[in-house]
Amino acid sequence: ILYMNRVVLKPIGEISVSARKIITGNYDYEVIRVYETKIADNEIGDLIYSFELMRDELKNKQVTEEALKKSQQELISSISHDLKTPLSTIKAYAEGLRDGIAVTKEDTIHYANVMIAKTNLLIGMIEDLLKFSNAQLNQLTIEKEELYMKNYFENVMSELELYVRQQNLEFSYLLLSLLLLS
Repeated sequence: ILYMNRVVLKPIGEISVSARKIITGNYDYEVIRVYETKIADNEIGDLIYSFELMRDELKNKQVTEEALKKSQQELISSISHDLKTPLSTIKAYAEGLRDGIAVTKEDTIHYANVMIAKTNLLIGMIEDLLKFSNAQLNQLTIEKEELYMKNYFENVMSELELYVRQQNLEFSYLLLSLLLLS
């Protein structure tokens, strides 16, 4: 009776306790035979070993799933912020046009061009989201394109110009080209 209790019933009882804890989401309860220094080399020992492997795998899957959920939440937060910025710029330029800040035809064209550029940026961001979604489905295609710093810098400066003008300040910048000699 003592042998059956120690070698069979008590280990099965611990497996049962661990299984109930796993059902509630607690993967930290290990089936350890405190009355022995190692798992016995028998069917119950094999069962405990297999059960512990399963518990460890479930725990790893839970940790991975939680990290993925956190990553997705951060991605959604980042996307929301990134989409809000160009929308705010489009709104500010549209309000500027409505309020008559653009007094010349060139100013009106400039404001319209900035709004078009920001709309194109939003379209690109949405396309990037679609590409990301396709990558998650293993349907990713990578297309390389050249990006020139001068064009990027000029776009940023044109956006800043509106905000500076709204504060009744002057705005200018100087774009210097660097030649690298090798």
